[in-house]
Amino acid sequence: MAQEDLDLVLHLGDYVYEGGPMIQYNPHIKFFDGDRRGYVRCHVDRDQFTADLRMVSTVSTPEAPESTFASFVVENGKPGAQYD
Repeated sequence: MAQEDLDLVLHLGDYVYEGGPMIQYNPHIKFFDGDRRGYVRCHVDRDQFTADLRMVSTVSTPEAPESTFASFVVENGKPGAQYD
């Protein structure tokens, strides 16, 4: 598909149950790391949409540090999402 034909970028996230072995059968999953736990923080303004994948180092400690593992950006007027 040519970039100019793109009408929509959809960021969809969900928990993948035992997802590792099934990744090869789902061409729609573009990013997966089954060893980490986290959440997505989104920021939207008129210029861009940013989705930051935030991770914690461990789920067994409430005070565990968190960090941004990856960011995905859609800029106004530019088709497609960019991995930052």
